[in-house]
Order: sequence, then C-alpha cells, then structure tokens
Amino acid sequence: MWLLVFLLSIHPFINEALTKIRQCEEIKPLLERVNQEGGFTIQPLEEQRPFLAYWDGDQRKILISLPHHASINTVISSIVFELHNAYTDRRLIQLANLAREGQISREVYIRKVERMEFKNWNHAYIILERGVQSGIFPPGSTLPNYFDDFKEYLVIQKNAGHSAYIGEMFDFLVGYRYLLRLN
Repeated sequence: MWLLVFLLSIHPFINEALTKIRQCEEIKPLLERVNQEGGFTIQPLEEQRPFLAYWDGDQRKILISLPHHASINTVISSIVFELHNAYTDRRLIQLANLAREGQISREVYIRKVERMEFKNWNHAYIILERGVQSGIFPPGSTLPNYFDDFKEYLVIQKNAGHSAYIGEMFDFLVGYRYLLRLN
C-alpha cells in the first residue's frame, strides 16, 4: 500500500501525469523507496520559476512551475525526474552536512550535486523512454539523453543557472555554519 500523498484535482496535467506514472512498472520501486522515506506531495506553482520543477527535501514536495508546462509530457518528465531527486535526498543531506562542517569546497559541492542529478537524469530518461515505448506515456514525455557526457550536461546546467542555484545553497549552508559559531 502506498502512503504517497497525491494532491488530486489540483491541475489536469498533474492528475493525468500521476495516473500514468502509477501505471509504469519501472517506476514502482522508486515510488516505494520514496514512500518508505516519508512519501511526498506535489504542489503546483502558478508563478514563473527558474526551473520546470524542483524537489524540496525539507517539505518532501515536488514543486511544479505550471507556467513552464504546456503539456502532459513535460509534467510527466518533471515528476519522474524529481522523484529521482527525492530518492537521492539522503545523499544530498550528506553533502549539505559536509558543506556545513567546512569539509567540502563550493566547487566540489556544486560538481557533486550536479553529478548526482546527472545520474538521476539518465535513470529518469531510461524510465521515460520505456514508458513511451510501452504506450503508458505519450510520445514526447522524455528528456535529452546525456548518458556519457557529464561535461555537456554540466555546461547546460551552468548556462541555465542551475549550478549557480546550487552554489547559493552552498553559500547558505556555509553561512549557517558561521551563524552557529557567532551564537
């Protein structure tokens, strides 16, 4: 039994995407793992955000920026990818702790988080491709393929501002460490 908290009737694309995602056998182990770690909710955002979607590990939410999503395809691919980020949340917490403790540099932190997301991206790509091939997901519900090229992926993420966002997270974590020292 899944204890996943799905917010139904919040947006037609999200409802349809969740229905299709739950039909995909390939994603069930991932959903079960995320569920074991506390489940998740999906929150649509009506305002424009810099990214299509993102995982908020503190609130265990996938936030979907609806202005970015013109079709069910992009909602499906965003949710599948962000479920992978939810799955690797423990590793992200470990990296955050290293940053707080001053044991990892900003550049290394950014690279490690981007590497983790690169792996998540590629695994999400495989699931989405299989979902499309099996007819569960509509054609176009995929992601670009970066299997062997982390450097290309990293350039794209830097140009999109994603790496800068991760750097801001690092800065916050390091700033938090300094605030603790002052108190």
